[in-house]
Amino acid sequence: MARILSSKDLKLLKKMVPELDTDNSSPGYRSLLSPISKHFSSSTSEFHQRLERLSGPELSYLIGLIFLGEECLTCLSDEYLEILLDKIRRDISSQKAEDLREFLGYIKEG
Repeated sequence: MARILSSKDLKLLKKMVPELDTDNSSPGYRSLLSPISKHFSSSTSEFHQRLERLSGPELSYLIGLIFLGEECLTCLSDEYLEILLDKIRRDISSQKAEDLREFLGYIKEG
């Protein structure tokens, strides 16, 4: 699932983590949500606030990466995953959140 972050990825990372200096160097992450949850969010509340900065299209882009296997969620704790699913449910659709939950169940079983 490791990848090199694209300029679009870096833009989203900067939006969720404005204190990160991506202008002078690439942060070296291979996904977005995992480092945001582990390195930049000190609580579920902070992770929620960072996700809330994403627009519907930006969230849809991330969902697409997840389904392609390019964005890893297996590193997210259950609490953080629920925050993401709630955001998807509110901003995209309940069906998309359920599809993602089923997809992740399949990945974790495999």
